[in-house]
Amino acid sequence: AEATKTDVDSAPVSEAAKSRLRDAGITHLTPVQERTLRAIIVDRLDVLVQAPTGSGKTLAYLLPLAHALEAAEAARGGEGDEARFRGPGFPSAIVFLPTRELAAQVFEHAEKHVTAGGFKCVLCCGGADEKPQISGIKNGARVVIGTPGRIKQFVDRGVVKTDGVVFQVLDECDRLLDGGFERDVEEVCRPPGGKTRTACFSATMPPGLLRFLAKRLPPDHATVALRNARGGNVGGGVEHLAFVVPAENKLGAVVDAVDAYADGASSLSVDPRGDTRNTQNKVTGQTIVFVETKVHAERLAGTLAAAYEERSECSR
Repeated sequence: AEATKTDVDSAPVSEAAKSRLRDAGITHLTPVQERTLRAIIVDRLDVLVQAPTGSGKTLAYLLPLAHALEAAEAARGGEGDEARFRGPGFPSAIVFLPTRELAAQVFEHAEKHVTAGGFKCVLCCGGADEKPQISGIKNGARVVIGTPGRIKQFVDRGVVKTDGVVFQVLDECDRLLDGGFERDVEEVCRPPGGKTRTACFSATMPPGLLRFLAKRLPPDHATVALRNARGGNVGGGVEHLAFVVPAENKLGAVVDAVDAYADGASSLSVDPRGDTRNTQNKVTGQTIVFVETKVHAERLAGTLAAAYEERSECSR
């Protein structure tokens, strides 16, 4: 049976956060969001989350991250030790991701649910000009989102100081290790326990990752493990179809597939000979096409552009 979804009104976050969710068209929390928020905000525990792609993991940590910053802001006052860890260069939260593409996606969500709440975010990734990144940090960014290599560079140079971090996230942990970022993460992350809350997310949990996470999480951390109905690591809304298509028919098959799932005009049918035909279907959505090489991507992009330009002219 499908898990009961929690209404946003029942979420343990501020009214302002609920309003931002509604503005984004979100009325219910997904199971991973509900369970993660409860563990972090209500039970006040660090978390290890294993959930499939498409389950809502990004908001599952951005919402409690924003909540932690709101709580830290409300508790501010006095000139004790904590006062030394405020201001430019002292972010309150850091989010580690394995690639700059993923970091950019998370940053986009953070703009809506964290920056909109009054907490500036900065995107810090390798392969991009560091000057605007440093400028964002010096201008008081409270949240650093990026790849471990670039974040460690900034920490080593004193641009970023982690003493004031109250919330840290390791997203796509399995890919962080696969990418060789283990040492960078270990050197930048705050140790488990203390005032820093740690949230770790991964679609898979290989033994090497579990050993790594044992050093990053306290023994009493909460574990949230969700899998889709088929037991896989892809969200239940993602359908898997495989077609055997001769090489000479592949481009046409892709065009038909885009028709089926992006335009909502038809569905793709491929017979054993490689012939394609369209049948009525009302599925709509956007399409991402993965290919092996840049050359293939450019060729396919040209084919799709030409196909739709021709259709546009015919419809005039």
